[in-house]
Amino acid sequence: MNLSEELDSIYKEAIQKIGSSISEEDLDKNKNDFIGKKGKLTAVLKNVASLSIEEKKQSDKKQTNFLKN
Repeated sequence: MNLSEELDSIYKEAIQKIGSSISEEDLDKNKNDFIGKKGKLTAVLKNVASLSIEEKKQSDKKQTNFLKN
């Protein structure tokens, strides 16, 4: 799975879990599972340094969309 596909997968999972959060505690936990210090998105983004310039440009767009939504 390439970075773009991985970001798409994480985004879809995040939308589903955050959307199904019942309480503020659930929402915070789900948010941290994705963008926290040990979150899924954080783990994937640690690999960005090893990408080509073109792949970095594509991942930047996806990262921005992920974090804005």
